[in-house]
Amino acid sequence: MGEELTHVDDIEVSNLPIESIDVLLSGSPDCKVRLHLISLGGVGRHVFLNRIAWDKPSISWSRVVYPLRMRRRELEKSILPPDGQVAPERSEAEKLELLQLQEGETVLLNVRKILTSGIFPTFDTIPGVHATINATRFYTPKVEGLSAKNEATLNIWLSWLSRNNKLVANLKLPKC
Repeated sequence: MGEELTHVDDIEVSNLPIESIDVLLSGSPDCKVRLHLISLGGVGRHVFLNRIAWDKPSISWSRVVYPLRMRRRELEKSILPPDGQVAPERSEAEKLELLQLQEGETVLLNVRKILTSGIFPTFDTIPGVHATINATRFYTPKVEGLSAKNEATLNIWLSWLSRNNKLVANLKLPKC
């Protein structure tokens, strides 16, 4: 959380779909994988992991953050015009989306320890309202130490998942 995965072993993954990254991360138990991570401040580091067999799939917060972060970065990049050109004006809807994605990610990074310390260790442990799997609405319930403003910001941020059925489908939520 708070870092971006850029390489799995020697393969750049910055522009790969999450399904491709899943394939690169999977492997037989007891084999090693090297990850290269970049912090929000631009500092890079390598992390070496041993793969293990896991019998209970869970959906990590990082996995949920990834598509929202990629969308935020996409919107932020559209601010910077190509050399010598004027950037096209962003629509009001895009301005609102960017603001909500930025605010939600910032709040999550600030309160993630509160959420993950036993109460919601993984994303799939937070409540969701299931009309269907693809129309699931996620929300953060009342959590001690989480202000009403931060709760509302997180809920708006999580609603961006529900606005794109593909994002929810890619999470492979267990049927409730």
